Amino acid sequence: CASMRSALRLTRSLLSISGGDMPATAQLCAQPGAAASRQRLAAISCVQSGLLSTRAKVLAVAGHNVNVAPAVGPCKYSGARPLEPITVPPDQANDVLRKSQLQRWALEQISPGDTPLDFSVASADASFRRYFRLQNPVTGASWIAMDSPPEREPLREFVHVAVLLARWQVEAPRVLAVDAERGFALLSDLGPHTMLDALDNSNAEALYGQAIANLAALQASAQRDPALNDLPLYDTQRLLDEMLLCPQWYLSKHLGVELGGEEQAGLQHDLEALAARTAAQPQCFVHRDYHSRNLMAHADGSALTGMLDFQDAVRGPVTYDIVSLLKDCYITWPAQRCSAWLQRWADAAIAAGLMPGDAPVQAWFDDMGLQRHLKVLGIFARLHHRDGKPRYLADLPRVLDYVRRVLNSRPELPHLQQVFETHVWPKL
Repeated sequence: CASMRSALRLTRSLLSISGGDMPATAQLCAQPGAAASRQRLAAISCVQSGLLSTRAKVLAVAGHNVNVAPAVGPCKYSGARPLEPITVPPDQANDVLRKSQLQRWALEQISPGDTPLDFSVASADASFRRYFRLQNPVTGASWIAMDSPPEREPLREFVHVAVLLARWQVEAPRVLAVDAERGFALLSDLGPHTMLDALDNSNAEALYGQAIANLAALQASAQRDPALNDLPLYDTQRLLDEMLLCPQWYLSKHLGVELGGEEQAGLQHDLEALAARTAAQPQCFVHRDYHSRNLMAHADGSALTGMLDFQDAVRGPVTYDIVSLLKDCYITWPAQRCSAWLQRWADAAIAAGLMPGDAPVQAWFDDMGLQRHLKVLGIFARLHHRDGKPRYLADLPRVLDYVRRVLNSRPELPHLQQVFETHVWPKL
């Protein structure tokens, strides 16, 4: 019914704008399916903007573009030249449409009454999800509306982990409403400031101390809950598959490196050995991106308010999340300071029974860091080349430095060392 009403309103609007040009209107409104929705959206935007002639026609074009072209005849503004066809990428039109639908849906959940809420971009991560903040300008109350396209980022995992975190009393966004079919969710808001935004030398000890304590408490709470076993297992194959993103996207696509057959076989051997070693660590809850951009803080940097981006949580190696925090891809601290922080976490983890007292913590930490950063090299390159997000390339030098430091002390990975010595370090 809503679609029919929209179509009728659209038809009346176009008839009034186009001076009753029924053929042009019918040509537009008769198009079925999602493609037509994008065409109608593009048409309304262009016609109502006054850029096109009053007898503008919308032409459906096969492929990936929608052309909105003026009909032959005088333009709306005297003395203006006929405009060139305007091309609107369907994905862009669909983004605008989804944003409008998300805003309308979120407002229905909040029911703000007569007070208009501000609606602004909160953040966009490395996936296909988008986040928007709704804020009451009078009271300051705010919420987060999440757009998670169901064909790319289903909401089931997000909601499942959010429920577990709430049960474990972890500070994280609470799910207030969900439309899983459309991929919309309304969340509580932890504020706009990340730990990375707030960090400086004066508060680093306090914030990292809190982040480490929170992580150890989360891991301990999860370990006591049988529901932890419902999370996917971060096993040897999965750890290996992640590292293989490095030769595929970083070496081949980004650097243009073509490995020979012996190099490929040797690299595969070493990556399999590293995956097996890291998978053999004691298992616990793994956030998978527990770092300074996913931890939120008060504006004054006095304390953390919670964590984000938890939907990919798994059961896996005990050192994974402390590696994400202390070998952060977005900020680096002196090795001595990181060693002290690592020991602080290890003491808490041992006390909680997450690992034995004689665990080789530094070796596990370095192995896990190497696995994670090989994966990250591939992911950052893929974000650039496949997804059009080049901003992550600026962080590659930091990631490569982490890799170099560990490889220099890993004679048991000679093939991996040789690949980087031959094909990577000379190119930097």
